[in-house]
Amino acid sequence: MMTVSVTITGYSLRTLRHRYTEWVPFDTQNFKPDWKYVVARELYDHQLDPAENMNMADRSVLSDTVQTLSKQLRAGWRYSLPKHMLARNIQIENHNISHVREIEQ
Repeated sequence: MMTVSVTITGYSLRTLRHRYTEWVPFDTQNFKPDWKYVVARELYDHQLDPAENMNMADRSVLSDTVQTLSKQLRAGWRYSLPKHMLARNIQIENHNISHVREIEQ
């Protein structure tokens, strides 16, 4: 049997226009990404490059886009939802929590 050790993992975020990925070390002790050090970044603009042939993450003119998408990625998928979907997701979660509390009582 072969044992595989994951040391670097890619995390991606897709918007209407872009796909953004950060490759980061994976902390196998805590089973979490280590966001302190980014090994590599990928940014593809699907309006200009739908086949994702040109990584634009290192282009200085897109540094604000990279910074914004990086923050969204690290915040997690729930915070990357459009505002109307985020509000709906919170309503559903609150309803589910209330329902569980009713069952527990």
